[in-house]
This record gives sequence, C-alpha cells and structure tokens, in this order.
Amino acid sequence: MTYAAIPRRTPRHRDVHPTSTRDAATYARDAATYARDIVTYARDAATYADVAVTYADVAVTYADAAKRTAVNACRVP
Repeated sequence: MTYAAIPRRTPRHRDVHPTSTRDAATYARDAATYARDIVTYARDAATYADVAVTYADVAVTYADAAKRTAVNACRVP
C-alpha cells in the first residue's frame, strides 16, 4: 500500500477566490490531488478492513481448535 503525498500548497482563506487563471489552474490541480488521495485512502481502508476480517477468521479457527482440544482432553480413555 502506498499513500499519496499531501499537496504542498493548501489555499488559505483569503485565497479562496482565484485572482488569475494560473491560481485557478493551481486550485484545480490541488483538487485533483485531494481527490486521488481520497481514493487512495479509501482503498487502504478497504484493505485494512479485509485484513481485519481475515484476522477474525483466524481467531475463530484457533478458538474452534482450542475447544476441540479441550473436549478431547476431557474424554475418558
């Protein structure tokens, strides 16, 4: 997994309204970068959720094995 870099230039409150075409282009690029970051973070979150489900499955498997071991240990030979 890789994390997208946070854009170097974040618009300040007084810069909300671009004063030139170049400022508008910069804000558009920044917006695109933020959108890509959001997609990347969403994919990472989905991956972490998938890993969490896998660990939960493994935990259930170990619990079942522990239960079977305990039942077998209590059987009279």
